[in-house]
Amino acid sequence: MVRLVTRKKMNAGTSEAWERIRAGEESGVLRLHESFVKDSPEDEAKFLSCAYLWLGRTEKALELLTNAPETDAELSALLGAAKWCEGHYEEAIQLWSSRMTLHEPKSAPARRLALLLMAGAELRGDGERRRQAQLVLAKTISEERPSDIISALVDVALVSCKPDTKAFALSKREMALVLWLATFYCACDALVGNFIPSMDLPHLREAELKGAMSEVVAYVQANAMSIKEFISRVSWPELFLARHTLSKGAIIPEMPVGASPVSELLEGGHRSEGLSLALANYRNAPVVGNVRSLGFAYLLQEEYSAAWKLCQEALRTQRWTSSIYFEIAGTAQWCLNDPAAAIESWKAGMGAQYGDAAGGARVRLLLFVASVLRPDAISRNQARKLLEKKRSQKRIGSWPGQLVRLCLDELEIDFELEKAKSDLQHRKWEIAFYSILTRFRDLRIDSDELSSTFQQLVTLPGEPQAGHPGLGDVLRAPEYYIARYESKGLRR
Repeated sequence: MVRLVTRKKMNAGTSEAWERIRAGEESGVLRLHESFVKDSPEDEAKFLSCAYLWLGRTEKALELLTNAPETDAELSALLGAAKWCEGHYEEAIQLWSSRMTLHEPKSAPARRLALLLMAGAELRGDGERRRQAQLVLAKTISEERPSDIISALVDVALVSCKPDTKAFALSKREMALVLWLATFYCACDALVGNFIPSMDLPHLREAELKGAMSEVVAYVQANAMSIKEFISRVSWPELFLARHTLSKGAIIPEMPVGASPVSELLEGGHRSEGLSLALANYRNAPVVGNVRSLGFAYLLQEEYSAAWKLCQEALRTQRWTSSIYFEIAGTAQWCLNDPAAAIESWKAGMGAQYGDAAGGARVRLLLFVASVLRPDAISRNQARKLLEKKRSQKRIGSWPGQLVRLCLDELEIDFELEKAKSDLQHRKWEIAFYSILTRFRDLRIDSDELSSTFQQLVTLPGEPQAGHPGLGDVLRAPEYYIARYESKGLRR
């Protein structure tokens, strides 16, 4: 992290130089240079490059920083910012990416560059680099209260965009800085967040982005702060990325294709890091979305008892019940070889106050799965009657309602795949799962073929297919874990 104010007292010449720089006078840079005759070249490069960046003389900043030591994270952060302000976005992202790897993953320099890499990748729609940065940052998530600015920013960027001042062991001055930078990082994250396609308005996302960046810049442009505080703020490259975004904008896709950091880590095979982050999110805010995310992370790691306990805690402490708690709890019990308990959980889920878009079709579908795989635990006739009752309801037209009709052997079903967009691969997977299940029910395949087909279904590619980023949503389908368990032949 760049910290320019290192002296307890600033001499009059330095103070005057910065006052001129703040006012936009380039003569202040010469005065500043004179005050650094006895300082190290690295310190001089940091001070002068920040001054030039503030004045909009990015070419001067580049001259100072181009030959700086590659292992100096502060200079690398500023060099990337200078390249960014020159419009060389890919060069900036590549620089932050490559120099981040020169440091130990959990070190402050690596985290500093990873934060900028993640923000830059979000502003340019670079999903691969975003995941690279998230992986580095996720390794440093801790249960302890962040006690330095970088740790607090990691928490902000990955866990909570609305930081609670009581959650950080920071001074008032440090906390004010974190809150200021949180505006920048949360705006970048919101740009690529997940939205319901029909409700997404790209022009509003662009307006919100620029509004947040304007807030970041306006705070520093105001002359109310002391000169020391001004120097502290211009030492952060995020300020210059925000100012450049105000004038040049960012890549605004028609529909965001970004996933949450937890999802991207899990889908990328970084399961322990994804689980750690999901747990941190849950502890920060034990809301439905975070319970769901952590529950599926536990299932993915085969920590079935932990998944079940999590859902029981949510049912005990939360005011409203969601069917997802019963879906995850029942899936965990099934994978613990307790189908009777799983069935009871799914039955209880029919009474949840909130369900899926089809009005609670998922828990009934899971009961259908149980009736096919374990007809001794729940009769197929009973499961079918539950689906028939659901089919008569108005909300059956929403996903996963179409799967209800598939399980009831309807011939002409519109799965609305052309409307699925980012959910396309997830829907195709579930259609395949229930199709093979109905074939087994009708004795068209035997148990060995069912097991081998399930094995194929749970063997997913390591990365989402190009143009279909929703493939990772399969990992958030209870059926995936049931198929994985059944394919292993663990049922006794």
